[in-house]
Amino acid sequence: QLYRQALAILSGDPLPAPNPAPSPRLTKCILEHGLAPLWHARTGHPGLRDARHGVAARYLQQRSAMEEVGATLDAAGIAHAFFKGTAIRELFWPDPAFRSADDIDLLVAPEDRDRVLRVLSGAGFDHRPTPAQTHETSLARDGIEIDLHWGIHRPGHFRIPMQSGVVARRTRVTGVWTACPEDCFCLALVITAFGDYATASTAGLHRMADLLFMMERQPPDWNELRQSLTSHGARTGAWCTLRALSLVAPDRFGEMIAAGLHALRPGFVHRGYLGAWIAADLPARLGRHHWVRQAAFSLAMHDSLGDAWRALRHKLAPPQNTSGDGRQDLS
Repeated sequence: QLYRQALAILSGDPLPAPNPAPSPRLTKCILEHGLAPLWHARTGHPGLRDARHGVAARYLQQRSAMEEVGATLDAAGIAHAFFKGTAIRELFWPDPAFRSADDIDLLVAPEDRDRVLRVLSGAGFDHRPTPAQTHETSLARDGIEIDLHWGIHRPGHFRIPMQSGVVARRTRVTGVWTACPEDCFCLALVITAFGDYATASTAGLHRMADLLFMMERQPPDWNELRQSLTSHGARTGAWCTLRALSLVAPDRFGEMIAAGLHALRPGFVHRGYLGAWIAADLPARLGRHHWVRQAAFSLAMHDSLGDAWRALRHKLAPPQNTSGDGRQDLS
């Protein structure tokens, strides 16, 4: 109920006059889930002003970095696309400075990964490798962090790599390249499921707001989306994200979400099991039991037993062909 109240700012309904200040409990939720700028813009509540200004200042820093990185990669002839939150806010939010983001997500083709690292290192970004980098790595400079992706998830997680074609279908938005709107929505459904355990508690209400803004600005073609997700084996995971969204979304989105749930629905037993997990918010309540969540929930979000087994096999496989600094050698 608290999450529904927090997302009520997207309901479109007029607020009472004078606009009431949210309760302390609701205010805490709004701040924790990155919704303070939206609430402050609508209500003018002074307790949210500092958070809104902080998000706006961070956005300006990240936006400047995006323009610099984009221009640097363009000059080097490297195709790329910003995606996830930093792209969604540019394409769909009423003001991109309302949407907080911890880092900048950048997608390139696997064969361009090493060249991008060299180019960005030459621009002053420090590479921060991790022991096993199967699909992403990090760079940082002056407090700005870039998550460089050459995949959406570890190899083998999906039937067909989710990143296939995303860079080729990119679009130019206010001077930077982003994933196209259709890819932004598809990836948000899947990444929220397999990266953030689908629910509002684990993914954050700002990601639920992402989905609502996208659905409002560009209603999805559910049948086309179903075909695409099924080809990747990710349809059930996307259904889980929509099911979680249906529990917290304002009523005006109900019909659209219901259409998506119908189009993407897995089998009766499958959706009953996953729906019970989501309704009870078990992914959040079992937060300290990572392997329980992985085994009992994440694997079940795959479309079939074969898909789950393939993902598990690749997850447990040791990294191969790594270079001396621990990075996967993609050459």
